[in-house]
Amino acid sequence: MTHYVDKFQTSVLEVWVTTTPAVLEDLTKLKLKELAGLPFIIRQKKFELWESESKAPGRDVAYILHAKEFLLAPPEDGPNGA
Repeated sequence: MTHYVDKFQTSVLEVWVTTTPAVLEDLTKLKLKELAGLPFIIRQKKFELWESESKAPGRDVAYILHAKEFLLAPPEDGPNGA
């Protein structure tokens, strides 16, 4: 799973590093079409990460372990300290 997160973070960094000069250039030339597409590129990368996470092996086991820990945790004290 860490591999997919690293891949996502690298791709987002790449988008920011490569698009910052492009944005400045597009602003000077008033290329609004290219500027409007940038948020959608980042959103697409987030969807790709979500899709990778949903298909990752062991995902079901992690859910079961998380549910077990949650259900077997001792109850927290209420606001009255009881």
